[in-house]
Amino acid sequence: MVSSVTVLTHGRHTIRAGKLNERFVARAFLPGAKGSVLECGGTNLDAAIAALKSALDDKDRLRRKARRPLPEHQAEVPTPDEFLEALSVMKITDELRTMLKAHRSAGARGLTAGELAQAGGYQGYETANLHYGKLARAVAEYLSVPVPRSSIQKDREIPTLLFAIDGAAPRWEFCLGHAPRTGRSCG
Repeated sequence: MVSSVTVLTHGRHTIRAGKLNERFVARAFLPGAKGSVLECGGTNLDAAIAALKSALDDKDRLRRKARRPLPEHQAEVPTPDEFLEALSVMKITDELRTMLKAHRSAGARGLTAGELAQAGGYQGYETANLHYGKLARAVAEYLSVPVPRSSIQKDREIPTLLFAIDGAAPRWEFCLGHAPRTGRSCG
């Protein structure tokens, strides 16, 4: 049985903590995620919350360290687990999922904006690029990574570059259908 629950925010996580069956527990949740992403216990409520915050900070620090920096675009390439986490909690339309699959299948050759749009069933690249860009921006915001910028026009953001950066696509290929490492489907 749970006594009263304390709810607070730590970074992008919502923490819910309380006494559960005679022990103090703190759990971290992400927006849109199913279930908690991390749990810690402690001798009292404050200790459980402090342990969880510390564990979340350590996890975040390790993730940031594992990202590949892209100074020419003022950005970072998220880790495979970060892409998996972000894409697994987002609602991705069939059109966008098809575009992601086509993008991945193209490999180093890449796709033109028109080819990508065609893969998603769009008439023109403008609408496709708008939706693909919104998804890329949502991934960047969810992961708290900077949106890539043009290497020429430094003030111009190019969200879709997050999916196009060399080496990024293989990092999220497992999110395009089934994610065997976790058993979760993305989207």
